[in-house]
Amino acid sequence: MGIMKKNMLYRLSSILIIISLFASAVTCNLCGTPIDIATSEEEITEAESETESETSTTTQVQTQSTEITEEGNHPPEIIEMETMGMDVELAVSEGYFYGLLARDVSGEEFIFTVEAQDEDGDGLQYRAYDDLGTNFDVTKTDNNNAEFIWIVPGWGPHTLTIEVSDGKGGTDLYPIDMLIVLEAPEVGEPGEPADEGVGGPSEGATSIVAEQSGTVYENDRVMVSDHMSAGDTDDNLQMKGYLGFDISKLHGKTVLDAEINLSHLAHAQFPGLFASFLVVRVFDFEDSLDASDFEPGGVTIANIPINSASYIISGDTLVDELQKVLDDLSRDYFQIKLGLDVKTNNNGDADYIYIYNYEATLYISYLD
Repeated sequence: MGIMKKNMLYRLSSILIIISLFASAVTCNLCGTPIDIATSEEEITEAESETESETSTTTQVQTQSTEITEEGNHPPEIIEMETMGMDVELAVSEGYFYGLLARDVSGEEFIFTVEAQDEDGDGLQYRAYDDLGTNFDVTKTDNNNAEFIWIVPGWGPHTLTIEVSDGKGGTDLYPIDMLIVLEAPEVGEPGEPADEGVGGPSEGATSIVAEQSGTVYENDRVMVSDHMSAGDTDDNLQMKGYLGFDISKLHGKTVLDAEINLSHLAHAQFPGLFASFLVVRVFDFEDSLDASDFEPGGVTIANIPINSASYIISGDTLVDELQKVLDDLSRDYFQIKLGLDVKTNNNGDADYIYIYNYEATLYISYLD
């Protein structure tokens, strides 16, 4: 009797195992993945090992690792970079590109040459791309040298990245931070026309580049530097920017027309997703910035849509406010404050616009 019970239990367990295997096969067939019931444990172990190896290689490429990726393999190394036909300085050792240009170079083409080496003598592959997602065609002249044409995307800060890989997971990256700025125009003496044909015996025109700039934060922090920022920080603190133009040589003149050009003002992250306008006010922050300058105040001279193609301020209010400062002999600077119309979007990202003081220009035509 005991033997019969054991046989029955054995048969029952065998039937359950068979049902379980068929159920697994049906389930996998439904998802489009056939199952081989006869696959050996050794084959499964081998397949898992291959999968782990593939995953490891993919991760190394995605993270652009420069570590040794295979036993005995060494990653390539970028050892030199140069540019040809560019009237700017390229400080490769600093990883920093600085252009001081008196003309618009947007869309112009400049040639970069790259030299790399690989200890193992592997065949090298080259890539070049920028922060806007543009990939540039790279021509390999020989295994250790290549060149590509960088098409300047426009004014402002940009990052151009050069990537060299050996096809075995070894990769070297060279990011270059680039700042393309407009050369500050010379400030003409009062009475000198800024452009040919402008002015006469009693009329003049001049352009003045901002000399003062800085940012005041909501938490009373003050930063005086060569640029200003307006928007919010990654701590969701509001910040306002300030610019000042030296108008001391124009005291006593009568303003005929005026314009402030902020056309090279750039965006960081996406302030346009939560704010609609850059609000510009005439604001007297005197000789230096302090925390109190964050408080409301000033006369609004412009509400510029964030997504505008250019940032130019003009009109009667600007002329009137400029005249008031020129008539006040105690004030040598025409100063403005810039902020967004919305305080913050509380998203934990720094969303702001910024401009370097040498990119902000006040144009004035006047009567003696």
